[in-house]
Amino acid sequence: MTIYFVGAEDLDFLNIGGCTVSTTGGAFRSGYARCALAVARQSFVNGCTQYWSAPNAFLQSSFWMSAQLYDTSSDFAGSLSTGYLIRWLDASGGARLQVGGNNANPPANLELQTVNAAGTVTTIATSAGVFVQDYEAKLDFQINYAASGSFTMYVGGVEFLTYSGNLTTDGNTQLAGFNLGIALNSDSMRDTSYANWSEIIVADSDTRSMSLQTLPPSGAGAISQWTGDGTGGSVNEITINDSSGITCGASAQEELFTQSGTLAAPFICAVGVSARAMTGSGAPQHLNLAVARSGTTYLSPGKAVGTAFGFSQYIWQSDPSSGANWTSLASLQIGVESET
Repeated sequence: MTIYFVGAEDLDFLNIGGCTVSTTGGAFRSGYARCALAVARQSFVNGCTQYWSAPNAFLQSSFWMSAQLYDTSSDFAGSLSTGYLIRWLDASGGARLQVGGNNANPPANLELQTVNAAGTVTTIATSAGVFVQDYEAKLDFQINYAASGSFTMYVGGVEFLTYSGNLTTDGNTQLAGFNLGIALNSDSMRDTSYANWSEIIVADSDTRSMSLQTLPPSGAGAISQWTGDGTGGSVNEITINDSSGITCGASAQEELFTQSGTLAAPFICAVGVSARAMTGSGAPQHLNLAVARSGTTYLSPGKAVGTAFGFSQYIWQSDPSSGANWTSLASLQIGVESET
């Protein structure tokens, strides 16, 4: 099993068009997430004007994807000239495949649509079921992006939208990222409509039994070599605050934090550490993500850091202290290390 990407909060995504972070109860599973990534009702012009984007999260022809969705929309509208619930991107960031609506009055079916390089949308399948107002469910997608491909969308583990056949456009054969949107068209009666996304997972295996639990830094770890709050209080915000954080001007400097340990998962298939970082001239140009246990720190490969804040993530498929499957996070510390 390989986990390609996990994302739960705004540091994991690009915020396009002024999306918001919701801590409203019921918009996410509080035992797993601290918030939801909210996309508001909007007047669509050539797609969503507001969405969360992970443009280069992976590069695969076949994969599974999972998300928790709490949608307060009252209807769904279709075609690229309006909105989409979710769309997948090619390596250049262009839309290639999406789930949108069909312009029906509420409740409405959803459609699977291909998108070519010119932006032309073609509907290739329509769901038998419908979404209704205030819909809350786990969504899973199985995508085999090929000329002889297939697509299945599951809602609460039940098949909802399926297709077998060519998914590709313009000869493109791989998908590399995705956008999280909202399929509701402008509706003056539903000004508070939101699609609330959380617990995003992309993997090479069935995601229907998977959940994502966020474990933020919660205290000082065994090593503190960066400048700033060593307890994690300036790097564990629910909403990004780039005016706070920790800094380091030398290479091979480590900063570790404790975390609370998993509370809900009987089986841990992977552990990911995410950070938001930038650098300047003369400073270290790479960042290592880190996990530590029993006095030993295990580092990710170096991640290049730009001159503007950006996203870094590394996923450990097994416990590096043993080489075996993860069994407990109770004593695990997480952090970062600077690198030339």
